[in-house]
Amino acid sequence: MSIVTVQDLLWQLVGVCPPHTSCSGQIDSRPAARPRRGLGARRPARCGRLLDMRASTPPPRSDAVIGRRQGAQVGLASAVAAGVGMLVLLASARLLPLTESTDFQTFWAALFACFGVLSGLSIEVTRSAATASATPARGPRLAVVALVATVACLTLLAVSSALWAPFVFPQHTVMFAALLVLGASAYAGHSTLVGALAGSGRWSTYAATITLESAVRAALVGLALLVGTGLFGMAVGATVAAATWLAVWLTRPAARAALAARADVAAPALTRRIGAALAAQGSSALLVVGFPVLLRLTTDASEFAAAAPLLLAITLTRAPLLVPLNAYQGVAVAHFVAQRERGLAAAARPLAAVAGVGAVGAGLALLVGSPLLRLLGGPDFVVPGTVLAGLVLAATAIALLTLTGALTQALEQHAWYLAGWLVATATAVALLLTPGTMAGRTLLALTVGPLAGILVHLVRAARR
Repeated sequence: MSIVTVQDLLWQLVGVCPPHTSCSGQIDSRPAARPRRGLGARRPARCGRLLDMRASTPPPRSDAVIGRRQGAQVGLASAVAAGVGMLVLLASARLLPLTESTDFQTFWAALFACFGVLSGLSIEVTRSAATASATPARGPRLAVVALVATVACLTLLAVSSALWAPFVFPQHTVMFAALLVLGASAYAGHSTLVGALAGSGRWSTYAATITLESAVRAALVGLALLVGTGLFGMAVGATVAAATWLAVWLTRPAARAALAARADVAAPALTRRIGAALAAQGSSALLVVGFPVLLRLTTDASEFAAAAPLLLAITLTRAPLLVPLNAYQGVAVAHFVAQRERGLAAAARPLAAVAGVGAVGAGLALLVGSPLLRLLGGPDFVVPGTVLAGLVLAATAIALLTLTGALTQALEQHAWYLAGWLVATATAVALLLTPGTMAGRTLLALTVGPLAGILVHLVRAARR
């Protein structure tokens, strides 16, 4: 399951490059971010190529521009990936005992939090591959980047596992820690490959890689349920799918060609940029994807053992807002880039729209959320409607933080973007440590934490 791909795709669909960070690590929006100046004002476009995905001025190859058919393929692949994740979590709720469902959802959150951090690798490789297609490349081959990233991830997580595994996974510690180390290490190669494919415009193979990984995950988890291996089999299936990219690399010439290309900069500079990209992605992944892990670390073990209904409720209440917003975040940033002179005013309507949708969703959750959760998760999945309504409002706060972060990126205030997410995460963790019920602390952390991050973003945007 790829986590960053849709945003990068939609940046290309709107004809500008994603403003992740500047030369410090990710894609720089400055050359392509000012449509009023035009690419031609800086350098004549080659063969009518209008899309620049790079931090420097030379345009990428024309095949980096995605067409409608290829865009539909990638959109479908991303939808399949999101759908598989939801089905797996619902299956764990329906078919595992309550305590095992809690353990699996925690493992899933930890695994995909790692995937979220590693999506920064994909973003930087995309930029590097696109840049190298138009300039003399002097960096390492991307296959070497994939190998080094995999080994580095494996070593770092394995060596540090004694420090975090007993706290994150008090039950089945060795099994979950080993699977997390292997899965995250395999996903480092996946991130490198999809980044190389996106940067070189090999969209069909790109979509196939995402789809195959999701299909393999669904098949393996389904097989585990059929043969009765339960929690262990589901965890193994979710993990092994991360290595599916190896099959793509072995069978697709386009994948081998993408990884055979060289990065645009030498290894030291590339390493620094990848580090910055990982930090930027990790700042949001921990709060958005890895929240069950934070809740586990701040909750008594006996209370958390019955957390499966609350964890599933968090996922289900977030999906209607965050899934489409993440998919169209690039479009939102393109809007902010085009109207950057307006500063904060450019975000007023999108922010109001998201807040309005969240308010309506909270009302619906209050009325029908509790019976719907029991229908999807089973009779043990009981969460009051008031809590579900609060979770929808908390999801709205995270959605608003995502939009204000997009605004700060469009204004090229990348340090403030990172600061907002870090403040949100730190505030959420601090609030999770306060006394109270698990549900109460969750609502407080997931609402006030993002609001603190929004404040950081808005303070900077208002000064422009």
